[in-house]
Amino acid sequence: VNSEEIIYLKDKETIISLGLTNAFFDKLYEFKSNKELKIDIIKEEIHALENVEFFDVAKNYRIISDEIYFFKKLEEVITKGKTEAFLDKKYFLKSNNISFFNKTKIIKSKNKAQIIDKKNDSYYQISNFNLSLGDEILKGENISINNDYSKPLNNKLFIKSGIFDLKNKSF
Repeated sequence: VNSEEIIYLKDKETIISLGLTNAFFDKLYEFKSNKELKIDIIKEEIHALENVEFFDVAKNYRIISDEIYFFKKLEEVITKGKTEAFLDKKYFLKSNNISFFNKTKIIKSKNKAQIIDKKNDSYYQISNFNLSLGDEILKGENISINNDYSKPLNNKLFIKSGIFDLKNKSF
């Protein structure tokens, strides 16, 4: 943990860092926070506030949010507030209050989201979504799809609910 101020509560096995903080957890996960980062050593949980960044070094997943909870045993990231996710250079996601299950490679939220599929040059506006990074399956509701979104003339579709196979470009 590298921080402006660090407090160690020995009786609770908790580390609290205040101010600009950079922390590594098991050499696999990196956290950055502008305000506060709290590590519960016994539970293997992290809670960080204000412009928080979570980075999975092995999988190349970066999540930036107002607030992040990380549960090591479950390999789960919960965000509160505005969230952006950069997922293995394939997908860029913008939403609020997401849940990311690192073991199963699933990211989901009940809120509206914008997802850019860089590989397929597609842009999705979607709500109540579930994106499986392993299977490359996207499920959701109230979907607006813009294929070939980087080109001036492109296809736009509106769908009430759907399941999309991003790997095989089908729905």
